[in-house]
Amino acid sequence: MRKTLIVIALLILMTLPASAQDYWNLKTAFDGVAVFPADSNGAAFGGGIKVSFGNPDGTFDIGFEVGKWWRSFDLNDPFTGELIRAGSYTDTLDGTPVITEDSLLNRDQQALQFSIFTRYKFFSLFNDGLDLYSGVGGGFYFLQERREESRRDPSTGYWEVVKVDNYLDTKGQTFFSLGFDSHLFTKIDVYVENRFTYIYEWDKWSGDSYAYSLSLGLKYQF
Repeated sequence: MRKTLIVIALLILMTLPASAQDYWNLKTAFDGVAVFPADSNGAAFGGGIKVSFGNPDGTFDIGFEVGKWWRSFDLNDPFTGELIRAGSYTDTLDGTPVITEDSLLNRDQQALQFSIFTRYKFFSLFNDGLDLYSGVGGGFYFLQERREESRRDPSTGYWEVVKVDNYLDTKGQTFFSLGFDSHLFTKIDVYVENRFTYIYEWDKWSGDSYAYSLSLGLKYQF
């Protein structure tokens, strides 16, 4: 009797993956993304990976994602510009004397984000060849900024441009997305997604705490 129960249990365990596949398929996606933070300092570019579960022919998916982006831009520093015009400023980054009227200080920023999300397909076009979907999610942003500052050299009395690392705190995020995916090949879809993200307490980035992003990716259904 005991052996019979073990055999039955093994048969059930062996059929569970096949049965579950009819209802919850594993889906993986890789995408490239352009991000436009609200501080008007230009776009960031990066990529990400998404893993989700859902019925292949259903309307609802749940999953998680990891993504990263980078950007670099210059900021006009009026204070340093005044020092240049007064003749009390030197640039020590490359040894070249400053001759411009304004100072452009560099910012190198990057963000690593992790989130969980849900997606809902609410409309299909062309005999299910093009699916429109919306989604919501939330998670964390890990923000880092490498920047330049104007600092006075105590030995010479001149102001210099120096590199400074400024590690920002972990921030929370919530987002809303709207996009479409289309069947490209068997088990492979291509998708385009628009996303509006609110980032909590982004005070060190000019107080602007939201970003718009546009991503293009490929999704594979196992």
